[in-house]
Amino acid sequence: MIWSRLWRIVHLITVFFLGLILIILHTFYPDIANVDFVTFALLALLAILPFLKYIRRISYKDVSIELEDNIGRVSDEVEYMTDEKQLEQIKNENEQFNEFVNFIYNLAITDPNLAILKLKTELEVAIRLVYIKFNPSTEKPQSIRRMTQFLFENKIIDESAKDVTFDTAGIMNRIAHGEFINPELAEHMINTSLRLIAFYYNIYYVIETEAHKKARNGDVKEE
Repeated sequence: MIWSRLWRIVHLITVFFLGLILIILHTFYPDIANVDFVTFALLALLAILPFLKYIRRISYKDVSIELEDNIGRVSDEVEYMTDEKQLEQIKNENEQFNEFVNFIYNLAITDPNLAILKLKTELEVAIRLVYIKFNPSTEKPQSIRRMTQFLFENKIIDESAKDVTFDTAGIMNRIAHGEFINPELAEHMINTSLRLIAFYYNIYYVIETEAHKKARNGDVKEE
């Protein structure tokens, strides 16, 4: 530790005297040394080289804290907006979804970023199921944001659901594109995402149930 600190001090002193020598040469012997903006920029870069790892650590810590705060806020909103029983009910009724949940938890142990990416895809599927019910003419795939906005504008979901979906998808994008997330935080995000996915599946199942009831009563033709 002492030698590392001493080396950094010696490095700064060396860069300082190197710059001083270049300025003196430029002043008295301009033909030998030409000092311009590029020279000063290179000297500045040379001076901060030993401190780059500390700058990265500070930046990484700030990003981690921000990500943790965002996940905590979104988790609180999803918990307030949804019912945990929805997730358990859908897992019990949909064996394929139950297998997907188990797969995600196992995948998160080795690759939490990939697990979040797959959750984002599943969230998109769940939202699209609801979206197509109210906009069946859509042919090309729509983004989560656009489909969610459509559901909000057509009063299928309220503003809090819209906002938390936007925020959750945004966090998922960051993690899916490589932003580091520790296992504990990843599990927290997975639980939150699954509850939000269950929220949209539940809307879809309610719509389907109502459609079947109407079909049995002869109001509409069952699809």
